Amino acid sequence: MDLLIAANTVTQAQADTAPTSGTPGWATDGNPATGLLATDAPAWHYNMMMSELIAIIKAAGFTPSNADWSQVLKAMQTIFASAQYGVAPYSATLAQLIGGYPAGVIVMGATAGQFWVSTADANLSVPGADGAKWISLFDGLATSGQLLAAGYLSGLYALDTGAVNALAITIPLQPASVAALTGTPLRVHIAQTNTGPASLNVNGLGAVPIEQGGAALSGGELVANSTAIFVFDGTAMECVATGQGAVNVGQATAGSHAMQFSQAWSTRGLKTITGDMVLTADDFGYVFQTPTAATSSVTITLPDAANNIGRCLIFYNNSSGPMTLKAGNFNTSYGSGVPAIVLPGNSTAVLVSDNVSYNGISGSAAAGSGVRPMAVDGVGLWRGVPTSGSGSSTYFTLPPGGTWAYLVSNNGISAASIAAGGANVLGPFTPNNLMSLCWRIA
Repeated sequence: MDLLIAANTVTQAQADTAPTSGTPGWATDGNPATGLLATDAPAWHYNMMMSELIAIIKAAGFTPSNADWSQVLKAMQTIFASAQYGVAPYSATLAQLIGGYPAGVIVMGATAGQFWVSTADANLSVPGADGAKWISLFDGLATSGQLLAAGYLSGLYALDTGAVNALAITIPLQPASVAALTGTPLRVHIAQTNTGPASLNVNGLGAVPIEQGGAALSGGELVANSTAIFVFDGTAMECVATGQGAVNVGQATAGSHAMQFSQAWSTRGLKTITGDMVLTADDFGYVFQTPTAATSSVTITLPDAANNIGRCLIFYNNSSGPMTLKAGNFNTSYGSGVPAIVLPGNSTAVLVSDNVSYNGISGSAAAGSGVRPMAVDGVGLWRGVPTSGSGSSTYFTLPPGGTWAYLVSNNGISAASIAAGGANVLGPFTPNNLMSLCWRIA
């Protein structure tokens, strides 16, 4: 639409304007019967209506044209097209048209996901600009990316949708790279048991090798229908926990470490004996060996067998001189119930603590059927028993605790029986011809 093209029209500056006084009213065609005259529509009223319509057309960016009689409709469709978003994008044109956005209105920003709230009425400022009277709808709230970067997200759970040895998951976050996940635990429901080295792909960002204990997987660590926890360490996805599978561990280097299967029945290394030594609990698992050319004797004091049950020490006397081993008690081919044993040249002793004694389980020190590598509280231990008293009142007392079998030989007469620990075995005995031994059996 456009302004009137006809004779006797004038410019806008000459156009009639509304009167400054009078009472606004509605038009009528008049009523001759009552003498009511018809309303005389003045030019200023026409000018007012056209001005309103032309303003809408121009606000939408159109040029008025009398050849298009739908320009007002098109203008309205253009101006309010953003209403289809629910929350409309910011429009500088609309802001000018309505005299500025009111306080509290919400608009979309220029970047997807941005929303702004007007903080003032008649707001003609542009959201995001310096000094603008807008604040972010999420002001004071952290985004998922910010939470991820700050390390506040943990325990993300996802289902494995990948293939065997090629795990793949999708998480609700949108990290820019795998590096953004550094330190974030990922709980994954495993779909298929791995058969060898495996990888994990998060959100299609690329396959990352999975490690456990600093080494690639071997197979069977990730079991189908179990849950594993992975943490990206900057290089690999470290499997820090697995529900049912085997666990890879680093090589044990101290007595308190879990060991690899390949380390079972293997030693921690070799230590050379160059003189007398006093060993500590940290020496268990080593092989101690004298130099071949050594000829002098050496004395090795072992750690207390107590609190070291099942732990092993290995000695190889590779010299011609004797090697004396000292501890509270030994049960070996070189002596039982004794506090020291002597290994001759070119001999070995593999000793295991049973929490009371060191027992020879291999090498020349093996004690045969008397070996008790896991005995408890000295069961199976032979001891000599001294006598007490004098003359016909001579007796001996069994060691305290448990049950003991004993053997007595006196003046060519032998007797054997079983008694509780601490019991007195009465004579009469002849002390000079008495031999007595006891063996703890329980």
